[in-house]
Amino acid sequence: MAYTQPFILVIDNGVKQNSSDVFNILDPDSGGGNTFSVGLSATGIAPATSWACRTPLETATYNALKNMTVTQFKTYVDGLQVQRGRTAIGSVTAFKNNIRIYDAGQTFAQVLALEGLQRVDTP
Repeated sequence: MAYTQPFILVIDNGVKQNSSDVFNILDPDSGGGNTFSVGLSATGIAPATSWACRTPLETATYNALKNMTVTQFKTYVDGLQVQRGRTAIGSVTAFKNNIRIYDAGQTFAQVLALEGLQRVDTP
């Protein structure tokens, strides 16, 4: 498997469960369901309104996220689900239409500034 450099990914809170379900399939090993673990909000105060992560992606997954339509992406995810023996998901639409992928060279601070968000401090 070929991997990309780590990318920073951001999603809105409303699609966190769908995103976790999709990443459970996209992750070639285990733990994909916990990918989006950095809570974000405009003030840095809970509750989180967005979630982020920094993760490498398989090259094919990166290309699928960047270039495929929702229908094509669903077919891609379904193929990986069978290949990896993961739990099937009904829809990828919310996730695919919401994910923001930032260039590998951008820092977390730069992405937060672009998003207008701050890391939510947890006790």
